[in-house]
Amino acid sequence: MEQATEQHFYHHGKEGREDEKSSCHWCQIRSFPTHKTSPITVVNEVDTEVLKDFRFIDSNVLGHGVEPAEDSFRSGCACTHDSDCQFTGCLCLADIEDDENDSDDDNGMDLDGPRPSRKAYAYHTHGSKAGLLRSRLHDSKVPIYECHQGCACTIDCPNRVVERGRTIPLQIFRTTDRGWGVKSPDYIKKGQFVDRYFGEIITSEEADRRRSASTISQKKDVYLFALDKFTDPDSLDPRLKGPPLEVDGEFMSGPTRFINHSCDPNMRIFARVGDHADKHIHDLALFAIKDIPKGDELTFDYVGGVAYDGEEPEGDDVGHMTPLERPASDGTSVGLLTQEVITEESPGNVSTQKQSIPFNLEAYLFAGLKTWSRNQTEPRPKPLTMQAHRTLRRRSLTNRQILRDQISRGRPDPSQTWCGDRSCPIDNLIFEIPSKCAIDKKKSKSGCLVKTFYEDFAVDMADALFPKLFTTSAKIRKRQNIMSFVDSPPIRAALGRFLRSCKSRQFQPPNEEMEAELVNARPIFHDLMFGEKTADRVKSVHLYIKPKKKKSQTRWALGDFVLQFLVTAEIWRSHKTCRSAAWSLGSSEVVAEFMTAMLMNFWHMQSEGCLEFREFNEDHQWEVFWDDWLGEYPVTGDQDEDSSGEAFVTREEAEANGGTMLEVVGYIGALGSCDASYKPSRPK
Repeated sequence: MEQATEQHFYHHGKEGREDEKSSCHWCQIRSFPTHKTSPITVVNEVDTEVLKDFRFIDSNVLGHGVEPAEDSFRSGCACTHDSDCQFTGCLCLADIEDDENDSDDDNGMDLDGPRPSRKAYAYHTHGSKAGLLRSRLHDSKVPIYECHQGCACTIDCPNRVVERGRTIPLQIFRTTDRGWGVKSPDYIKKGQFVDRYFGEIITSEEADRRRSASTISQKKDVYLFALDKFTDPDSLDPRLKGPPLEVDGEFMSGPTRFINHSCDPNMRIFARVGDHADKHIHDLALFAIKDIPKGDELTFDYVGGVAYDGEEPEGDDVGHMTPLERPASDGTSVGLLTQEVITEESPGNVSTQKQSIPFNLEAYLFAGLKTWSRNQTEPRPKPLTMQAHRTLRRRSLTNRQILRDQISRGRPDPSQTWCGDRSCPIDNLIFEIPSKCAIDKKKSKSGCLVKTFYEDFAVDMADALFPKLFTTSAKIRKRQNIMSFVDSPPIRAALGRFLRSCKSRQFQPPNEEMEAELVNARPIFHDLMFGEKTADRVKSVHLYIKPKKKKSQTRWALGDFVLQFLVTAEIWRSHKTCRSAAWSLGSSEVVAEFMTAMLMNFWHMQSEGCLEFREFNEDHQWEVFWDDWLGEYPVTGDQDEDSSGEAFVTREEAEANGGTMLEVVGYIGALGSCDASYKPSRPK
C-alpha cells in the first residue's frame, strides 16, 4: 500500500482525513452505486505491487476543450411503452441501417402484439437470453444505439443495457507474467454486457502532447482510445469533421483499464450511442462473446482480429498496463510491422502466417519525403503530423482486414498460384486492379434489359451442360452459380481487356466469324489448361497472362486474344476458394465448351450495345467492386443436388427467404470507421 494512504487504511468510514479519501482506492470503489451488488475488488497474491498513480471512476471525465451537446440539441424517444423501444419506430434507433434490422429474437415473432415497424435493437427480449447481445452482432462492428435519460421510456426499458451500468462483480488481480488482469467471481453469459471503458476524454492535440511528454510513446498509446467511429470530414456536425477525441485511461478509469489482450478473446468492444447529439463522446462498451466461467481471466483483442506481433508493451514496468491500443488511433512511430503470408490449408480455408519485422514508421514516412525532387513544380510536402501517422496506420490495418474478410467470402487468395510455384508473381496478375473493366448498361441499344441476356445464357448453359438436373430448385441453383462466375470481377476485368484489345486493333468480326475463332481456339485452350503441366505449357500460359513485351502483342491475331481471355477465366475458375465446388463444370471438355460459350455471349452483348467500360484509378474502387460482387452472390448453406460445394443466391432472394447475410467485419469506433453500417470496404 502506498505510504500516502497507508495510515488512512485503518480509519475508513471515520470522520476526518477527508483529503486522504480522494487518493484511497477503497474509498473510490466503495462510493460507486454498484458497490453493494457488483463490487470491484483488488487482489495481489503474487508480489507487493500496488496500483500506482491511479484513480477509480465510474463515468467519463471531460477534459479541457471537450463539451457535451447543448440541451437544445438533445432529443430522446417518445415511446409510450418500454417494449416499443425494440422497433425502428423508436427515435433512438433511427440511425440504424435497414440491413442491420433483424427479427431473429423470439424467432421473428411479435409477442407483444402488432407493431408498426421491424425489430431493430441490439438485444434479446425474452427467455433466458433477455438482455444479452444478439449473436448476429458478436462479430459485427456496427454501433449499438440505446435509449437514455432523455427518453420517455423508463430505466427498465430493454434497450438500456449499457445505460443501466455494470451488473457483474469484477476482480483486479495480479498475474505472474502479465502484470494486472481482470476476472469475475460470477459466471458471465455469452452476449452479456460487462462494463464500459472510462477515462478522461481529451482533444487530439492534448493526446499528442501527452504522447510527446511520455517517456515511451507506446506506453502512453496503450491507454488512449480514439472516439473516431463517426469521424467524417464531410459530416455536417463540426465536432465529427476534425481529428477525433480520445479517451485517456492511464491515471483514471474503471476496472476495464486492466483487461489484458488475447488473440482468442472472450470479449469484444463496441461503440455505444445514447443521445445522438453526443456521438463525438460515445461510450466504449465491452460484451462477452463467449460463455466465461467464473474465475477465468477477461480478455479482448486489442487490434480487432488483425494480429500484430510485438506491439504490446514489454518489460515488467509496463506489464500491468492494459494496452487498449486499436488500429484507428495508434500514434506509435516506432513498432513492428507484421508481414502476413496467407496460405492454403484446404480448399476454402485460409490460414495466416505472421512474421514480425522491425519497422520504423517515422523513418519510412520521411524517407518518402527525401525522394522529393527539387525540380518538382509542386511544393515540398510538409512533415507528417501524428494525426497523419494514425491515419496511415488505420488505413494499413483496414486494408488487411478488408482482404482477409473478402478472401473468406470468395476473393482469390494471393498465396495460391495456378502453376504451383508459390513464388511466381505472374498467375495472380489477373486479380490485380485493372485500368478498365467491362460493366453492364441497363438496356441494350434495341431497348432490351441487359439482365435478360445473362438470364437466357444461364438457362441455356444449365440445360445444355447439366441435363441430369431434374428438379426446378437444382436448375435454378445451377443458373445462379453460373451467374456468380460470369459476373465476377476477374471475368469483368478479362472481358474489358479483351474488348479494348479488339477495338484498338480494329478486330470487329461478325458473330459467325467470332464463333469460328472460338471453335478453333477450343482445342488449343483445352491442351494448355488440361494437358500435363509441363514447363513449356506453363511458359505458354504465362505468356498469355503477361507477354514479354507489349510490342509482341502487335503480332497477335484475334485467336490469341481469345486464348488470353479463356486462359484467364479458367485460372480464376480453378482457383481454390469457398466457391470452387459451385463452379465445378464436370469434364475438361465441358469447361472448354462453357468458356467459349461465355465469351461468345459477351461478344453478342457487345454488338447489341449492352456493355461499357469503367475506369479504376484507385485501389479502394477495386475493393468496393469486389465487395459489391461478394454481397450480390453470398455463400449459403444450401447445396446443389449434383455437388457437395457451396451454392450462391442473389441478395434479394437471401433476404426474401430470411437467410442471414454474411456479417462483415472491420473494427469499430476507436477501432474503426465513421460508417455506422461498416462494411469492409471504402465508402463509394
